[in-house]
Amino acid sequence: MVHDRVELYVRLARLAHKSGDEYWAYRFSAWSTHYVQDLCQPYHSKLIPFADIGYYTKYVFTWDKKAFEKRALQILANRHFAYEGFVAYVLTRSYTHHDSSSVALADALRKGVLYKDVDTGFDVAQGVMGWSADSAVEIDEKISDQWGHILDREDFFLLKDKSGVIDTLLPQVKYENNPLVDFTKKNFTMAGESTRTMIQLMLVPPSGNNSTNPGTNHLGYLESELSR
Repeated sequence: MVHDRVELYVRLARLAHKSGDEYWAYRFSAWSTHYVQDLCQPYHSKLIPFADIGYYTKYVFTWDKKAFEKRALQILANRHFAYEGFVAYVLTRSYTHHDSSSVALADALRKGVLYKDVDTGFDVAQGVMGWSADSAVEIDEKISDQWGHILDREDFFLLKDKSGVIDTLLPQVKYENNPLVDFTKKNFTMAGESTRTMIQLMLVPPSGNNSTNPGTNHLGYLESELSR
């Protein structure tokens, strides 16, 4: 479903671009790229990363399945939003404080290369989702190792927490030799290269060298950025 939505917006962006409608070219480009960027979040590509054969066996034999499901969703939500909080913290700090650790991590967004032999948004979305789904177990384990002693408590709900626990934990993250940080670098690289690939897909050349239509050069400056 999401693959088709991405491809639809790519085609609409190209059509708007060729028609000279700059507003809708940008709008459709942003929508399609946002979908792909969302898929870069492993928790968006695999429902319950920590669900293995033991999890499902326990679920089959438990008497109170509603309570079991509720507990699983609590842990899932805590880990999911803790990772997003960490990503937001790093990106914000790299911009506001320019400290070497967060800047180095954020710079991973600039890494990677444009995907080769990819002609459709469908293909990009499929590739990104496959990587994210395959990586979901890895990041879930790293989140658990980093903050599981808090996130997995039965009385802790991150989205309802008003004590600011996560805000005290994020600055304490060690960036050297940290598996969570190393994974996030890979995740950022995936997000950066898939975003640039999506933009490249929508850089449809104008249908005439001497066209004066103000929309025909839409996204042209992005093309120069990509060639750097």
